[in-house]
Amino acid sequence: MRLRDVLAGAATALQRRSLATSTRELLVETVAAELKVRRLRSATTAPHDAPRSPTVPPPHPVDIVYTWVDDSDPAWRTDLAAARRCAGEPVSRFDDAARFRGYDELRYSLRTLGSRAPWFRRVYIVTASQVPSWLVEDDRLHVVEHREILAQTALPTFNSHAIESRLHHIPGLARHFVYFNDDMLLGRRVDWTLFFDDETMRPAVFREVAEPPDQGRAEAGMYQASRTTTDIVERLTGVCDGRMVHHAPYALDRESLLELEALLAPQFSATAGHHFRHVDDLSVAASLAPRYGLARGTAVERHPDIEYVSLAHPLAATRMRRIWRTGRFDLYCLNSTERGPADGLDPRWMRKWLERLAPEPSPWERAED
Repeated sequence: MRLRDVLAGAATALQRRSLATSTRELLVETVAAELKVRRLRSATTAPHDAPRSPTVPPPHPVDIVYTWVDDSDPAWRTDLAAARRCAGEPVSRFDDAARFRGYDELRYSLRTLGSRAPWFRRVYIVTASQVPSWLVEDDRLHVVEHREILAQTALPTFNSHAIESRLHHIPGLARHFVYFNDDMLLGRRVDWTLFFDDETMRPAVFREVAEPPDQGRAEAGMYQASRTTTDIVERLTGVCDGRMVHHAPYALDRESLLELEALLAPQFSATAGHHFRHVDDLSVAASLAPRYGLARGTAVERHPDIEYVSLAHPLAATRMRRIWRTGRFDLYCLNSTERGPADGLDPRWMRKWLERLAPEPSPWERAED
């Protein structure tokens, strides 16, 4: 049965159940957007052809970097409230509480990493002097505090752009590393060649087919950061390509990041010093470095199977069920956003799904009583 027929049948069934008009309209908009993306992708991209199961170890070490925050920590909440009171300008809606909300995703992301990507050398978890109660450090996993990579005047920081602009200064970090948000997970066993070219170790960039919408042009979110990247890359290389990068793990080269930092020293410094997201921020790891690499030929474009799930979306449960049942996604992200009724998510529901998606404990978990 064709996808169009399946979707038409689903829409008819929803109508028979007399769902609210707003819900039906949302479904139609979602389906239309997904169909458009599929048509564009099939016309403009090649399938990911890197091996999905380990072959040989990488010729150079590859590290993993996570950023993580415990939004339930009373000390962190106190610092956040004080920083907001002292802010010289209104805090962007992209610093909404949903951006910091956690459902213990780091535990489950590490589970998928340990079982599905055993080729990495070391894991670094960058935090605001916080450590999950269940986490066990060892020779392969280290916690890095913000003060180790950011100036004292930049602390405390609640700006992911600021933190990401300094990841390449983690002491002991390998030249080649993959940056994960804690809500990014591996859907199946993957080889290092998903993230780096198997001959040159150039980082792979997972491009979308879409450019940022006009909405949010004056706000300090990912769309504005992407537009800033487009302008900078065109100025530095003469290449103008506004397509965004997937919200998925980012393969990075520390030497390339140091080169960019030297070229854009004032912008890097300003971004690192913003305690909250700012309209002039660079999105270094998630946008600037990957797109600069593609423009210069020091990165390669790849198109793995990726599923993005907004936990505030009405179809979030359906998409999580698809990840679990099909096992066809290389990577997936379970993202809390400021849009929609994210505060209504039941943590027990999230825990159930995360246990289904990643049931086996990692080597870095304490045994539960």
